[in-house]
Amino acid sequence: MLTVGVACLTLSSCRQVLGLGNYVEGAGGGSDTCDTCAPTECVKFDSTRLTLLGSDGTRPALPTFNGAGGATPTVMSTAGAAGQPTLELCSQLDNPVYLAGSSAAKPFLQQFGENLSATGEMTLVYQSAGSCVGVDAIVNNTGIAGRATYWAATGEERSCALSPKGTAVDLGISDVFATTCPELGFLPELPAGVADDLGPVQTMGFVVPASSHETAISADAAYFVYGFGADSGVEPWTDESAILQRSSSSGTQSLIASVIGVPPAKFRGVSNSSSTDLLARLVALGRDQATAATAIGILVAGDADQNRSQVRLLPFQESEHGCGYYPDSSPTSLDKQNVRDGHYPIWGPLHFLTRQPNSSTQRLVSYLTGTATITGLDLIQVYVQSRVLPRCAMRVTRATDGGHLTPYAPANPCGCYFEQQATGSTRCQACSISSECPASAPTCSKGFCEY
Repeated sequence: MLTVGVACLTLSSCRQVLGLGNYVEGAGGGSDTCDTCAPTECVKFDSTRLTLLGSDGTRPALPTFNGAGGATPTVMSTAGAAGQPTLELCSQLDNPVYLAGSSAAKPFLQQFGENLSATGEMTLVYQSAGSCVGVDAIVNNTGIAGRATYWAATGEERSCALSPKGTAVDLGISDVFATTCPELGFLPELPAGVADDLGPVQTMGFVVPASSHETAISADAAYFVYGFGADSGVEPWTDESAILQRSSSSGTQSLIASVIGVPPAKFRGVSNSSSTDLLARLVALGRDQATAATAIGILVAGDADQNRSQVRLLPFQESEHGCGYYPDSSPTSLDKQNVRDGHYPIWGPLHFLTRQPNSSTQRLVSYLTGTATITGLDLIQVYVQSRVLPRCAMRVTRATDGGHLTPYAPANPCGCYFEQQATGSTRCQACSISSECPASAPTCSKGFCEY
C-alpha cells in the first residue's frame, strides 16, 4: 500500500527523517517550506519474502556461477541481407565522428546527430555495444568493426559499414565510471591522456510488465533475484527464463551491480544485447498472465517512461527499514524529483571519454555537456525529450557508482526550468532578476527563483 512520505522539510531534513542510508549530511538547503521537498510516495517491500536472508540481516555469499552475463554482444555483419545492397562505407560520410558505448544513450545522441547532419558540421557514427565497450575503445585504443548507425540530414536513421580492419573511436560513451567496468579489471583510475567529461544524468531501475502485481523491490531482494536466480527464494521471481539482464559490458547492469552487490558478470537470467531487446522481451512476457507475474528486468528509466502502458519501474528500497521510492515524486510524474534530491539511488552521469580529441570531437563534447550551444537547440529541452537529467537540476552528486551522496550546488541551477519543461508546470516563482526572489530561493536562473 502506498503511503505519503515527509512533505514539508528541507532536502537534508527529508534525508535524515526518512533514514536513507547513503546520505551525507548537508545536501539540499533552503528553508523549511513545502517547495524544497516535494511530497514523495513511500512504498515498503515486504522483507518477510527474503527467505535466504539471515535473522541478523546478513546476506549469504553468492553461489559459484559462471554465466553468460559477461559475454560481449556479437558485432553485426557489415554485409546486407541476401538480395540486399551492401552498406555504404562510414568513412565516406561527411566529416564522420565515431562514437561507441552505451545503448541507453541512443535517444540522447540521436537529437544531436540529426541536428549536426542537417547543418553539415559533422556526422555522428555510433555503434551501440555497451558502456564498458566504449570505455575500452578509448582506454585501450580498441577499434570497432561491423555495422554502425548514423543520422542523415533528413532525420532518418541509417546504417553504414565500418572498416573490417577496425575503426578508431573518437568518443567513448558510458553510463558508468570507467573504474566500474569489470572487463578493464576495475581500474583504480583513468590512464594519463584520457579525459572523462560528465554529461546529463541517466536513471536506471528494475522493471516489470504493467500487469504485474509487484509494487516494489529492495536491494536485498534484487541481490537474491539476480545473484541466485531460480534459487532466490523471492517469489514470484524464481523463473530464470523470466529474469532479464543485459551483459557485464552494459552500463545499466554495472551501475545496478554497484548498488545491489552482485558483480555484473554474475547476474542470473536471460542476457540481452541492448536496452531495446530487453524491453521487447519484457513486453512479450507481459502478454501472458503467467509469465507477466514472474517477469522482471533492468532498464534505463527513459525507456520505461516512454512505455508506461506496457512496463512499470518499481520503487527501490535501499535498506530493510527504509522506504522504496520511484525515480519521480509519483508513479505518473516525470519530474525525477527523487533522483534529484537523493531519495532514489540508481543513477549516474553519462561519461564522454576522449584521448587527444580532434577539433570536431572537442566541439561535440562541448555540445553534449552544454559548455557550448548549437543555434536553435535548447539543451534542456533535448535532455527532456531524451529522458535524461541536466546536472544543473541535481542537488546531490557522487564520485563513484553507487557511492555516498554529497551536496551539489550548480552554478546556474535549472531544476525549476527542467520541471516546467518535463511536466508542464512548476511550483517555483517566476522571475526576471534575482531581486524579485525570496530569501528561500534567492537566485533567478532561467526565469525561475532557485535556492
